[in-house]
Amino acid sequence: MEFSHREPEGLRQIAKERGTPMKALMREAAADGTARHRALREGAEAQATERNEMMAHLWAGAAA
Repeated sequence: MEFSHREPEGLRQIAKERGTPMKALMREAAADGTARHRALREGAEAQATERNEMMAHLWAGAAA
C-alpha cells in the first residue's frame, strides 16, 4: 500500500482516536480493500453473465 506524505499522519490520528494500533488499522484497511475488490469483481461478473444471457435470448429470437 502506498500513501501520500499526509496519509500516515491521518492514519495515526484515526488509530489514536480508536485506541487501535497502526498495524491493526492497516490490516483492517487491507481487508476492506480486498472485500471491496471482490465485490466489484463479483458484480462485474454478474453483469457480464446477465448481458450474455440477454444476448443469447436475442439471438435465439432472431434465429426463430
